[in-house]
Formats: sequence, structure tokens, C-alpha cells
Amino acid sequence: MNLWLSRQIWRGVLDYAKAKPDWYVEAMDLDLVLRGVLRDGWDGFDALIISEGPRSREFRQSAHNFPIVTTHFLGDEPVDQVDGDPEATGRLAADFFLKHLPRRYACLRSYDSLAHHRREDAFVAQVEAADIGADCRIFHSTKMDSVFRDEALCAEVMDWAKAGSTPVGIFCTDDGTAGFLLRWLMQAGVSIPAEVQILGCEDDELRCEGLPVTLSSVRMPYRQVGFEAARILDLRLRGQSGPAEQISLPPEGVTERASTSNLQTRDRPVQSAIDYLTEHQNRSLSIEEVARHAGLSPSALRKRFKEAIGRSPKAELLRLRMRRVEALIRDTELSLEEIAEATGFPSGVYLSKIFRTKTGQTVRQYRRKVERERVRSQTGAEA
Repeated sequence: MNLWLSRQIWRGVLDYAKAKPDWYVEAMDLDLVLRGVLRDGWDGFDALIISEGPRSREFRQSAHNFPIVTTHFLGDEPVDQVDGDPEATGRLAADFFLKHLPRRYACLRSYDSLAHHRREDAFVAQVEAADIGADCRIFHSTKMDSVFRDEALCAEVMDWAKAGSTPVGIFCTDDGTAGFLLRWLMQAGVSIPAEVQILGCEDDELRCEGLPVTLSSVRMPYRQVGFEAARILDLRLRGQSGPAEQISLPPEGVTERASTSNLQTRDRPVQSAIDYLTEHQNRSLSIEEVARHAGLSPSALRKRFKEAIGRSPKAELLRLRMRRVEALIRDTELSLEEIAEATGFPSGVYLSKIFRTKTGQTVRQYRRKVERERVRSQTGAEA
């Protein structure tokens, strides 16, 4: 379980705990807690939320009889379970590619967990249900949980991708796998996204943004997962029945970044400029720099850009940056200055003016709207 994911779940737990002044909530290392429970007989807490599902078995085998909720699907295990809906996630990933790419798709899975298997199965089933005669391949590592060392698998994926029409769309069931595949293919000379488009899952911002071509990813509802896990624990602590079945929460959407850029044009210098803008949108860019990369003069780039996609390079850069700004406002608690720095704007004040002009609302109003929608979603799940 990566640190980013655990923090998102933790935020959701704290969201619920705000209304519970008698709760004392603490995040602890799982191995430390396990040693304390099994070896030292700890009894200093009343309930546990475990973000590593398989480890919950070890707690249930202890002599302590306290409620446990896992934020990881375990199938028929007798424990309360809440997680992002893996079937809805796979279908969303398939639909994303089906709308934009022709007929060649693949799913790459590295983890042998129930959720990852379900994501894979749903992706393939959704592609097949489209009934377009698509080529849909499944790849998984022979070194289970170790795709980061499985270069033979990456070579197999590359051979398949180059054997037919491009671009192909590859859905990886987690961001770590997607990031390794992306780096490996780029080092092998494969163009991302012109030849291969890659979609990850979980939208781990640090992983997705830290790649040479930023990674698009399915946004999982982990903050709401934490909220629901805390709600279930509250029911158990008050002696009430928990849910009769596993709780599956739908994914929140796809965060589109450069790895699935679908803005394509037959004008190669313009396409090169589009790809460059997409990859470097988070820093200061001049028309001269972009034009040099495309092999054109600034005036020629402006003219051909307008002819190819109907807007200027400056307008396209602003469109890319605003899409990223909205995602950061929605999904993080970064200040406006921090968001401006992360998206290439000179200051938070300038970004605030641009945001209001483009959206018709202030950043504060937008954040409040997002928060209201999140509360309504949580209230609906609680009902």
C-alpha cells in the first residue's frame, strides 16, 4: 500500500472523525501494531482500519475481539470491506480508450490481488462488449508483484504494439506498473503517446507527475473509502450491524495527462509542438522555445497551429494548464500560490484572475462547490 493512497484514506477517516469529538484517531505502522497486539497484548484501542487487506487475517487470529474494517477487497473473508469498485474502474478505463482510439487495446496487471484481477476482467469484458472486432490483449508479470524487474514482459508488450496499427491503448491496473512500462518503452525508442498511450490507475499524483511524459490515470475514491470505513467502525462500536456486503465506491473519473494526449494532427511540426506543450506545461514556456523544438519560426508555428487545431499555441497551453489547475483544486489542499507554481503561472493572484475569467467563479467558490458535492456523495452513501 503506497503512502499517497494511505494518506487519501486517512483524510477520509478524519473527515468522519470531525463529528466525533470523543474519538482519538491515530495512524500507526501496521507491523508495529501487529507486534503489539500479538506479542505484547496491546488493548489501547477499540477498533482498526487496515489499508493492507490480507494482513487483517493476522489480527482476526489474535485473542482480541475488536471491530476491523479493511480498505482492500478480500472476497469472502469474514471482515467488513470497503474499496473502490474494481469492475466500474475497468469499464471506465475501457470506455476512455474506446472513445478515442481505434481497435487495439491491452491490459497490464502486475499484482495478484482480487481488485486488480477484477479491474482487468472488467476492462476486457467492456472492450469485447463494444463488438467492434477489437484486438484486446492481456499481459501480466511472470514475476508476480515484480513487474519492475520484468523487462521481458515490457519487450513483449512493445512487440505487440509495433505489430499493428498505432497508437495502441494500454491500461495498467496501478500507477507504479504504468510508470515503469512508460519509462521502459521510451528508453526503447517508442513514442508516448504517438505510438502507445498508457492509462494508469489510482492517480498517485507524485508518480504520475514525476515521469518524463506525465501519466493519465483513473481517479479512485480513496478519501471516500476512508470516510466509509470510519462510518462502518462507528456502527460496530455502537453495537449495530455493519453492511451485509462489501461496499464498492465508483471511480471519480480520469485525470488526463500527456500519456494519453488525444490532440493529434497530420502536421508533424505542429504535433511536435503540441506534445512539447503537454509535457512542459508546468513551467514557463516561450513561443520561441516551442518553435525551436518544432523546427519552425514563431510566426510560422502560430499560423500552422491555428490552421491545424483552430487556436494558438498560447491558447492551447492555457487550456492544458487550466485543466490541471481544476484537478489540483479539486483533489488537493494546496494553496493558490502552490498551484500556480505547479502549473506554470507566475503567481497565485494572476491565476485567480485567469480562473475567474475562464470559469465564471472564484477558486474559493469552486472549492466550496467540490466540497458540497463530496459531502452529498458521502451523505448519500451513509443513507
